[in-house]
Amino acid sequence: MIEAHGVRRLGNAVGTTMAHDRLRTFNVNLSMGYTEPVVLRSAEPVVRRDTSRAEISFVLCTVRRGRLGFIAVRGSLAPECSSIRPIAGRELRPKGDREVLVMRVRPTRVGQVTIDGARVRYSRGWRHLRSTGWEQMGTGVRITVR
Repeated sequence: MIEAHGVRRLGNAVGTTMAHDRLRTFNVNLSMGYTEPVVLRSAEPVVRRDTSRAEISFVLCTVRRGRLGFIAVRGSLAPECSSIRPIAGRELRPKGDREVLVMRVRPTRVGQVTIDGARVRYSRGWRHLRSTGWEQMGTGVRITVR
């Protein structure tokens, strides 16, 4: 995994300082432990605190061949991802495509934002009676916005 300059590990979280109105993207690290394809339905941030009025969204990144992956990226994902897609209705296969769920964070004013990962809604195949579920997962993020 590649860590972006200015990102530090804080136990099970990463922390950084950044200017407002700048974009930072974090790998959510899907940990569902699925053994067959699952279909992602939606994702929402688990926000513990946000005084920065952060805009938070999720997309899927197909990591470019030859790249190791990433923990955090400033600005564009183009150097890391061969494609960036919305998550709704996207099928993920175990040990398949090099797709990772990423969270994009853009604070709109000075403050702090603490995110305890993501709540991901997914559905499973016919073998599981097309069941759906929610799972909270991912690395926590703490951002100080200047």
